[in-house]
Amino acid sequence: TNSLAKAEEDYNASDCRIINIKKGQLIYVYSKLMNEKDSGEFWAATPCLKVYGEQYADHMGAAGYFPSSLVSEQHVYQEANKTVPTRVRNLQKP
Repeated sequence: TNSLAKAEEDYNASDCRIINIKKGQLIYVYSKLMNEKDSGEFWAATPCLKVYGEQYADHMGAAGYFPSSLVSEQHVYQEANKTVPTRVRNLQKP
């Protein structure tokens, strides 16, 4: 599903795979990753560059994940569902 979301609160990324978002910021969502047990969702996104002010300049061009609970969807551009089986892997261990 491709959509436009608005951040409801600030979020500081915990690592390089996660993006920082600021309350009020618009975000283009291009993928929704769902946990098998529905214990949480992370969405893949990039902040909308058209609406940047100087306060967001350090986030321009960023792409990554963020918790879906931090945003409200404003508009769905394309609804699509595809299940892709994955294997859980701890990326912090070699």
